[in-house]
Amino acid sequence: MAAIMNVELGSLSTFDCNEEASSVGPRWKRWKTAFEYFVMGRGIANPGQKKALLLHYAGMDLQDLFATLPAAPPLVPSLPGTDGEEAGVNDEFQVALRMLDTYFAPRVNVPFERHVFRQMRQEYDDTVAQFVFKLKKQALNCDFGNTSEEQIRDRVVDSCKSSHLKRKLLQRGADLTLNVL
Repeated sequence: MAAIMNVELGSLSTFDCNEEASSVGPRWKRWKTAFEYFVMGRGIANPGQKKALLLHYAGMDLQDLFATLPAAPPLVPSLPGTDGEEAGVNDEFQVALRMLDTYFAPRVNVPFERHVFRQMRQEYDDTVAQFVFKLKKQALNCDFGNTSEEQIRDRVVDSCKSSHLKRKLLQRGADLTLNVL
């Protein structure tokens, strides 16, 4: 059994699972990534400790929600004489994450996320690279499939702030790809 580490707790904002239902799925992904970096940076490896910290930092609303969720089935069937934890997918932390992911994943409102994507404009102080980065980040929630690069390219052409750049991009025609931008 792995030893439990005594860790100095740092700051990580709680996760508001009640705010803006249309964006809770993407916000959960972002918060979960921040939490995973947090425990990695703190050197926490014990699954029980990671689960406890997850629920602590996520906040009381998420704790209440978590208590009502159905248990997640094992991802990998256990082999005789094991409990599946060797692969790290059935430890209590990974099971808790799967339970929360299952709950929050369907809450991505794709039409809303695409609306946000289509409303995005290059800000006055954004470079093209910064604008493309923002579009790529938003496109992750839009379920564009294999047309994501084209959608981003077209959004840059439609809403870049420089009319000169827009003309140059449109002149490229079929050769215009995201890599060219």
